[in-house]
Amino acid sequence: MSQNNYLITFRQENIEIQAKVVDLKINKKKKVLLDIIVTPKDYKIIDSNNLFGLFPEKRGPILGDKFDEKENYYISLRLNSKNDQELIFSNHSTKAILKSIINNSDSQLSINFKSTNSWLALNVTQAMDIPSHLKKSGSLYFGFQTTWD
Repeated sequence: MSQNNYLITFRQENIEIQAKVVDLKINKKKKVLLDIIVTPKDYKIIDSNNLFGLFPEKRGPILGDKFDEKENYYISLRLNSKNDQELIFSNHSTKAILKSIINNSDSQLSINFKSTNSWLALNVTQAMDIPSHLKKSGSLYFGFQTTWD
């Protein structure tokens, strides 16, 4: 479900991160997944504060190249297990879940969707242009994955 017209502000204590929602889905394992884009400024805050569970020991090696500090970052998030199970068992539609996440307004659920503690980062990537001598145009993504039990 592409949702690229929505912005969401995540919060943790005195920290705020603005993100553009790219996609929201529930996978076959009944996990709620959210793909977002953040600016380099916001990623620096995420990185330095280990938001979304991005602790150094949970990060794999960067595959590809070094991150370009001037380009946006793509982050795939998973709602933590306790929260996604509450959503699944609430029988909400994907659209209703998105509305709840964007507005944090569903009083039937106790989940704070805008808290960075409610989400775990699965991977962080950036787009890299394909050299023109290899292909006319396009890009590929590189970055790192996290390890969760």
